[in-house]
Amino acid sequence: MRKPIEDDDFEIEDPENWRGEEDQGFSHETLVMEQYRRTIKAGSEEMRKGWLEKKQDRLGNILVVMEHPDTRLQFFECIKTLKGLLVRDMDKDARAEVKEIVDSIDELKQSYIDMEQEAWDEIHPNIRKNNSAWQNRWTHIKGTLNTDMPWYEKWLQESLPIYRELLERLEIALNWLQYFKATLTED
Repeated sequence: MRKPIEDDDFEIEDPENWRGEEDQGFSHETLVMEQYRRTIKAGSEEMRKGWLEKKQDRLGNILVVMEHPDTRLQFFECIKTLKGLLVRDMDKDARAEVKEIVDSIDELKQSYIDMEQEAWDEIHPNIRKNNSAWQNRWTHIKGTLNTDMPWYEKWLQESLPIYRELLERLEIALNWLQYFKATLTED
């Protein structure tokens, strides 16, 4: 049996006193470089829809063995994180360009949300309420895209080139800021 933790068994330290490996201190440039590396890796993989790998046991029950994530969404999230790390270092014009690209992604998503809402509104309320086949296939939450419906897939496919454009703009910012220059010349 495990011994309960006593109050004096551990001490919470100040985060400012934390240190990583002895030869490596905290560096914003290192964080940006690592995220940029992750983004490039995520962008170089095949862009495909996520899926569940299922297996049937001897009793006929279906078991989910492994979940394969949607690589497009992973790529999008990597770019968003890189943007978040770089935004403090960009000048006003670069931030405006990035905001314009992000706004175009948001507008595209909103247009597909509106299309899905229109299609949902066209279905007679009695059919939506009483038909379990409809309910099993399509549920709708106002202001969102249902991942099982075609509008979501269309939005993902059309967003991919826009996210790549955003990555290109961030790469221009990296070049302009001359990140990694000192790191590469030191080695």
